[in-house]
Amino acid sequence: MDFLMSFLTKTGPIVYMTIFFLKVLEISLDTLRIVLINKGQKELGSLVGFIVILLWIFVASSVLSSLSEDLWKALFYALGYSVGIYVGIVIEKKIALGYVSMEINVRGTEGENLANILRENNFGVTIMKGEGFNHTRYILKLHVNRKRVEEAREIAYNVVPDSVVTINDIVTIEGGYMYGIRRRR
Repeated sequence: MDFLMSFLTKTGPIVYMTIFFLKVLEISLDTLRIVLINKGQKELGSLVGFIVILLWIFVASSVLSSLSEDLWKALFYALGYSVGIYVGIVIEKKIALGYVSMEINVRGTEGENLANILRENNFGVTIMKGEGFNHTRYILKLHVNRKRVEEAREIAYNVVPDSVVTINDIVTIEGGYMYGIRRRR
């Protein structure tokens, strides 16, 4: 750690880029930490938080200790922060932890057809019949792994282009069937 601290007290393009990349890493991991905690993975989220705070201590102290002499460090720190937010969101989307609840609202008998197509593609579907303003509606409820959300949405819009789709995050699922796997209570 002494090497890192002595390196970060210097100036120059390599130091600025190091500050930038360490800040991007810190904020990306912090975004992941928040997602892990929200998904109930508090142990892993805490471990990632430990790494995040270590990065913050070293990088922030380097920038703050020489703020009046080297404003470039602050600029690269701030730039790393904003890029880190973007990178963290991209990583979170790729990892796609957890499940969502989808509701697909369609008109008339198209609901049964869409439900059958979704089931053929290994989605569990519950159908409810309702009354809209001018039409009978079918509301299809699905609990979907976040990695398959786009697939379900694409099927819905291909089969019924005027579908109304709502998606909500789920923290916990207990019981029921999902992709042919019985979930325990």
